[in-house]
Amino acid sequence: KLPDTIGDLLNLKFLYIGYVEKLTDLPKSIENLKKLEYFCLNGSNFKKLPDSIGQLSNLKNLILDNNMKLTEIPESIGSLKNLEELTLEGNKVKELPDSIGSLENLEDLNLECTSIIKLPDSIGQLLKLKKLNIYDNSKLTEIPESIGNLNNLEELTLVGSKVKQLPNSIGQLSNLKELYIGSNKLTSLPESIGDLKNLKTLEL
Repeated sequence: KLPDTIGDLLNLKFLYIGYVEKLTDLPKSIENLKKLEYFCLNGSNFKKLPDSIGQLSNLKNLILDNNMKLTEIPESIGSLKNLEELTLEGNKVKELPDSIGSLENLEDLNLECTSIIKLPDSIGQLLKLKKLNIYDNSKLTEIPESIGNLNNLEELTLVGSKVKQLPNSIGQLSNLKELYIGSNKLTSLPESIGDLKNLKTLEL
């Protein structure tokens, strides 16, 4: 475990905790790290993040890869207004909280190899999002229409899921350059795909 005194490191900007398998929770005092900008917690045995994570108001990068017991993300994550990158690759997270739409500066959202079964409509509020990776989510069957609001999205990876149909709104992604949608349950593409005038790569 981490000592409560870690919360006394008031000038800490970078915190990396990699593959400490016996670590199962964080001390509440971590909320005191107001200057923290980069927090990586890889390969631990967390079941959930503390609500206090939402107090890290200057956080820009939150990396939570390969925490195989992590099943949920707290609503408080929506308070991270400066967050630019959120990575949940290789976890058991099934749903994202609606508050995810409050991450107004998020540019990179990585949900690769998770247990996501649905995306919240609020994902369409991530207006600065440039990269969305939903690779290998075998329980995901649909994409919300609100994804068409992501006007700055440049790369969408949706390979290895169970999506049967792309929303017609995908044609509104005017800045999309790369679209990877192979190994799904798609039987057709929406007519609006022809509106993606900046698309350079299409992988079926």
